[in-house]
Amino acid sequence: MDNNYNFFGYEADEIDTNETGTRIVYEMDNEILDKIKKFATDVLKVENFKFEDMIKGFEQGETTFTFECGIGTLLEDQLLGGNGSGAMSKTFEAFLDYDKEKTPENLDRLNNTIAVFHKEIARNYPNIQELKEYDVDKDDVILTVALAQFEMELFEEALRNSEYDDFEGIYKFPNKLDEKELDKIIKVTMEDYSIPEKAKYTFDDKIKEFYNHFEEVSIDKNDNELIIPKNKVFSYESYLDENFYEAKVAYNDIISSENEKETSLYTNKIKLEMLDSICHELWLEDGYYKPAETSIKEDFKKEDFEYNVKIIFDDDVFNENVIDKIYKDITEELETFIKSNEDGEEYIKKVDVDMMKEKIELTINKQTEEKQEEKIKNSYEKE
Repeated sequence: MDNNYNFFGYEADEIDTNETGTRIVYEMDNEILDKIKKFATDVLKVENFKFEDMIKGFEQGETTFTFECGIGTLLEDQLLGGNGSGAMSKTFEAFLDYDKEKTPENLDRLNNTIAVFHKEIARNYPNIQELKEYDVDKDDVILTVALAQFEMELFEEALRNSEYDDFEGIYKFPNKLDEKELDKIIKVTMEDYSIPEKAKYTFDDKIKEFYNHFEEVSIDKNDNELIIPKNKVFSYESYLDENFYEAKVAYNDIISSENEKETSLYTNKIKLEMLDSICHELWLEDGYYKPAETSIKEDFKKEDFEYNVKIIFDDDVFNENVIDKIYKDITEELETFIKSNEDGEEYIKKVDVDMMKEKIELTINKQTEEKQEEKIKNSYEKE
């Protein structure tokens, strides 16, 4: 039979019907099973999950699996253990979108879909609940981008050692690259991304994959050469570029998130220093901050905060706009504490300022501890 069905980008081939003619047998690649299992365990919260319990007539082979679907029944729901209403397939579709691109928008869409169909799905899967944001494994992301870069450099090394026949439109690649050069590329790549020595085997595996791919796309091979058409070479190069780009985006997201944490800690240290500096311009007497001259707000403006911060922290990362924002946040909070006595004289209770300082200090201590714990964890994992 030539009939096939597109299941969210995965092909389901119709291969048979059962003896009664009421059910169709489909065959699919095993690749989709990982997604189904993840959906079942993470969203439906199925314990001791088995494909046989969800998919009717499930039989798994080495690379494919088969299952049965009633004629006139939605294949999506049948494959996901649904009741044919479409509730399960719509929820699974939203899950696939989030699993592919883990953005807050896709997570909201998934959880909204779960909320809409919760009552219906809960009849068969009572433990279904909203999905919490997936944690990103930093080490996996870093290793992925390192391997993607390494594969590109393998290709470039092979290209440098190849011969191009313009008349035939073919490349002649060496079937093996120089091992010393490969070791050098591995060493540099691992150092670039601080990859631990225990992960070196993944680079050796990548070399094997690289050789296997070249052999698969070659149209001929001699003792020391692989003959590969130009279009196959360009196609592989495009794949490598796209793969590295996607890995680099994920890597940059991780680095950006870490930089934000570092910046937040740094900002709070500046905020504490600035608060001390501002209060230094006021007159402290008997537990009250009072204006040194005409008003507290005017005294706030006396300090050259941007200059002082750069002197104290010896850093030019924070531009004038950032300094102004920190200053604005502090002074606005301080202004909420300004009171006037019966003579119209302004004051701020020292206890209110001390509470502000304590709040900032507690945040700094927490951020510092988290940073130290992360450093120890990373150091331990790389041993």
